[in-house]
Parts: sequence; C-alpha cells; structure tokens
Amino acid sequence: MNTPTECPKWESCSAAVCPMNRTGKHLKGETVCLYAQEMVKPWAYFRFEECGIPWVYETLLPNLGWLLDQSPDIHKRMLKASTKRTRLVAKPF
Repeated sequence: MNTPTECPKWESCSAAVCPMNRTGKHLKGETVCLYAQEMVKPWAYFRFEECGIPWVYETLLPNLGWLLDQSPDIHKRMLKASTKRTRLVAKPF
C-alpha cells in the first residue's frame, strides 16, 4: 500500500483531503487533489501510465467514491474537472 508521502505531489500539495489514505476535511473552495481530478477524465489510466505513475491511479481508484462523498463541493469540482483538459504531462527523457 502506498502512503501520501510517496505521492509525487506530496511536497507541493495543498489539498485538505488526501484520497490516498482517506484523511482530511474539505471546506468549500479548498484545493482538490490533482490526481483525483485527473482520474475522472477519459483515458485517465493511460495518461498516468504515460507519466510513469500508474500506481497512483491504482492506489486512488478504490478511494474515489469515498472522496466524492466527502463534500458536495468536491463532487461538483470533480464533475467540472471531468470536462477539462488534462494537466498531467509526461516528462521527456
């Protein structure tokens, strides 16, 4: 099992709720996990794989329902994120 400290965004993340280990409390207007927002987009797994972090997708997948139930604001923002362009970019070698 992976922990939040293993997340590639751990050092710079400002999301109050971490879907990786189901912790935190979300208040309206707070940041939502970048990776969770990316998961709801079409072809998400392939983008995670392309970026070399498919384990993040696999770790968050069982917790996605939990995250959506945390707050109506999270649910609304995830719905909006599902229609936006991806922010995951594969790093060139």
